[in-house]
Amino acid sequence: MTIWNSNFRRRLEELEQQMAQVQRIRPVNCNCCPEDPKGIGTAWVISDAKQLEEAMQVRCPAHGFRTLGKLVMIRIFNGKRIAPESVKLAEVRDEYYRRLSEFKKSHSDPDDFGEEF
Repeated sequence: MTIWNSNFRRRLEELEQQMAQVQRIRPVNCNCCPEDPKGIGTAWVISDAKQLEEAMQVRCPAHGFRTLGKLVMIRIFNGKRIAPESVKLAEVRDEYYRRLSEFKKSHSDPDDFGEEF
C-alpha cells in the first residue's frame, strides 16, 4: 500500500507542476492566438483591412493586448499595380505589428504574458 501511495503522490505532484506551468504560460481567460516556435499554429488569412481592424479591436482579458498569431495577407492586383484595398490592408497590418512591438517592449518580463508572445 505504501509503494502505491508514494507512486501516486509522485505522479500527482508531477501533474500539479505541469498544470502550474500550463497556467503560467496561458491563463484560462486568454484569447490570444499563439505562434508556435516551430512555425505551426494559428494563422489568420486576411484579404480585407476591415476584417483585420475588427480583430485588432478585441482585447485579451489576461494580457490587455490580443496577439493574432501569424498573419497571411492576400494581395489583390489590378494589372501590374497593387489594388488600393491591398495597400490599406498592408497599412493596418503594419499598425498591428507596431502595437505588438510596443506591447512587447512595455512587458519585457516574459512571466507577464507567457511564452505565446
